[in-house]
Amino acid sequence: MHPREAARLEALLDLDILDTAPEDHFTAICETARDLFRAPIALVSLVTETDQWFKGRCGIGLPGTERGESFCTHTVVSDEVLVVEDAAQDPRFRDSLLVVGAERVRFYAGAPLEVAPGLQVGSLCVMDRVPRTFTARQRGQLQNLARIVTAQLRLHKTERLLREREARLAHLARHDPLTGLPNRLQFRECLQGEIARAQRGHDGFALLCLDLDRFKAINDSFGHHVGDRLLQSVADRLRAAVRDEDVVARLGGDEFVVIQPGADRARAITLAQRLIAALSSPFDLDGHERQIGVSIGIALAAAGPVHGEALHTRADKALYAAKASGRCTFQFAQTVEDGAREPVLRRRGAA
Repeated sequence: MHPREAARLEALLDLDILDTAPEDHFTAICETARDLFRAPIALVSLVTETDQWFKGRCGIGLPGTERGESFCTHTVVSDEVLVVEDAAQDPRFRDSLLVVGAERVRFYAGAPLEVAPGLQVGSLCVMDRVPRTFTARQRGQLQNLARIVTAQLRLHKTERLLREREARLAHLARHDPLTGLPNRLQFRECLQGEIARAQRGHDGFALLCLDLDRFKAINDSFGHHVGDRLLQSVADRLRAAVRDEDVVARLGGDEFVVIQPGADRARAITLAQRLIAALSSPFDLDGHERQIGVSIGIALAAAGPVHGEALHTRADKALYAAKASGRCTFQFAQTVEDGAREPVLRRRGAA
């Protein structure tokens, strides 16, 4: 057992490479080692708590073995190359299935893969089915190849960290950092997507603009930290009140929007009533109940040509009408039939 086994296993798991698909560069290193040392078997072996798993291999069909059967579990306790000239005569290995089983391994040479000082996670090894010697020069060559494998393991970790970073940045670019809801950018993308569906003749949709009632008073009286927690709670209730296919976004401050695909007037009314009810219940902030409300403006987009900015403007005007009528209520925007003018998208080249 490695003297720092827990840290060694943590370093191995941190590579995020166990049970991943074969990769050509690890296979190529195994083939290079096999040809260089004229050995029928070469492996990149990673030693877990219970097993050894082959990230790269040639000359053997096994994907791995139990740790107790492996040579490499002895290699990882040192930073030196381990050489076993005749495994059948070595009491550590003579009863291993790799020796007495179908593989009939007799010779082993393994260089440890040290990913951090004193932490060896596996080995690059070569094996033969006849006893052999291994010169000092060959030991040095195997160590050099092992350094290349170690560099590839570290690169794998670096690439993972970079991916975790293209993903966090991409998420931040399209989500509100306080609530985790889609931000204005993603809202516009989703709105354009629904407009495109409507223009292709699919069902229309509803756009609901929401503005919190009495939020400013709480924010001013109790501070931004209380206001932020209130906004987070509001976001949670909005998520719970909509369907999976609906989009809830925060545009800034206490301004939210909901895109409701496939909605008609009746469905939009049902959703608006549900949102008002959800946000009318008291919020527990620092052990004190605080009550707010929400005013909602609704614009309906039927199948056919729609202009996104104009639709949003109509819903926003309806929101102000709802606030003016007493708050904690909703209003529908005027339709074209009611006299409202709305520009439509025209295909390029159309008159």
